[in-house]
Parts: sequence; C-alpha cells; structure tokens
Amino acid sequence: MIKWGKRVLIVLFGVAIGIIGYNAYLNHEIRVVEQVVFIENLPSSFEEFKILQVTDLHGFWFGDAQEHLIDLVEGVDYDLLALTGDLGDLNDDPNGIAMRAFIEGISKSKPIVYVEGNHGPFVRDIVTGEKTDVAYWLENQGVELLFEPILIEEAGQRLWIAHQTEPFWQASGLEDVKEEDVLIGIMHYPMDEHFYQAKRESGQFPPYDLILAGHFHGGQWRIPFYGAIFVSDVYGNGWFPSQNRVSGLTEWSGYYQYVSRGLGASGSNPVLKQRWFNPPEINVLTLRGQK
Repeated sequence: MIKWGKRVLIVLFGVAIGIIGYNAYLNHEIRVVEQVVFIENLPSSFEEFKILQVTDLHGFWFGDAQEHLIDLVEGVDYDLLALTGDLGDLNDDPNGIAMRAFIEGISKSKPIVYVEGNHGPFVRDIVTGEKTDVAYWLENQGVELLFEPILIEEAGQRLWIAHQTEPFWQASGLEDVKEEDVLIGIMHYPMDEHFYQAKRESGQFPPYDLILAGHFHGGQWRIPFYGAIFVSDVYGNGWFPSQNRVSGLTEWSGYYQYVSRGLGASGSNPVLKQRWFNPPEINVLTLRGQK
C-alpha cells in the first residue's frame, strides 16, 4: 500500500511539472487570430480594411527586445494598428518599458492609435489633466492618442476611429460623422448586452459599426474544454462568466464588439500573474461589406 501511494505521488508530481512546463511554453507562443467583420453598406474603399489589435501586454517580454512580437507584427498585413490598453503594468512596468521596446521596433508606415486602460501607461495626469511624458513619447513615435477622433479618407469615403470611454464618460467629437461613414470605437473595458440594449433604447449612443476592447485576457485562467473561470468585470459578474463575452466577436442590439485575449497577465505576485491554458494572441479584423 505504501509503495502504491508513493507511485501515485510520483505520477501526480510528474503531471504537475508537465502542466507547469507546458503552460510556461504556452505563455510565449503568440497566436495570430483572424476575424471577419461584416458591416452593412461598407464603403468600397474600406472593403478588406484590416485592423491589427494588440492589447494587455502588461509589461511582458517576448524576446530580449520584443523581437518575437515585433517579427510577428511585421509579418501581418494591416491598415491600422489599434493598441487597446494595459500595455504597461502598475506593479511591474508602470512606465511601459516593454511597450516602448515594441513600438520602437515596429514599422510606423500605417496609422497607430492608443488608449490606456487601467494599468496604463497613462497619457493624462489624473490630477492636472495634462499630457504625461509617456504621451509625448508616444506622439513622437507617431502614435495617435485619440483625445479626439481621427479620420481616414479614401476616394472621398470616410472611416473614423474614436475612443469609446464608457462607462466613465461619453465619447465626444463625433458630430461630423455621417450615416454613410464607418465608425470604429476603441476602448479597454468590454461592455455587456444590457449596456448595449440601454444605449440602443436611449438613441444617444454613437452609431459604432465595431468596438474593440481587451481587459478580460479571455479569462486569465482557463479550464480546458470549458473556458474562463474569472474575468475582472466592471459589472461585478466576474466568476464563471458567460463564455461568449470573454473573447471574440459578439453582437448585441445591433452593435458589434470584439474582445481580444491579449498578450500578458495581471496580478499582485508572480504566482497570480500567469495565463493558464490561455495562449497570448494578437488579432486581425478584416472589414467586409454586407449589403
């Protein structure tokens, strides 16, 4: 009986070491996840327009100078790079050193837009409202901070990129958006079906064709064949969330929201700051018309 018990312990120990080793490997294997988004009456100039989303780096490094992440991004065909928050980390990388290495290493030939999330790096001083040093650094790198919406025009057709800042305050600067324009919202916190239903009923929400978000990490710790155990939800419904809202494309009340699982992990100590059964990802969203 004692020998049998030892064998069980040895097997369990081996399994545990195998899982830990596999997960360490998985945390550095970035996937490129592709998603087609159909937009009704999409202007012909923006057919096959590609948005690359990078989010929730949280100070993680993929190679000594982010070379693995940089090489992956440089190998993707895209028209706009959307950085949707938490590229830094309040505990380990508040100044966004890992983010800076990534941005310095990539091509700046296509537009890049940035929102900050709850871990930053922050582009507005919380007390004075003035731009931070990080904000000036990003602007010097050619990154748009979305203090105001930006406009991309092709052959007289228009696509807007705006910072959708709910639930904290309402996006502004969209008075010139026309019905035939494309409007893309960039935010960090995903919203839920009740939010979009309320906004549809209010009649006061901007007519977004697509909203990009991050923050959930896809559920940082996942159970194989089940999904997310917990997400940090602004509504407080974090434990065992509905799996259709923790990542990917959803449609609620006519609004499309895409949530990326992102690259890194958050946590107050190294044990918690891990992704489990949850490989990091960057995302390519391709716009196509739907008549």
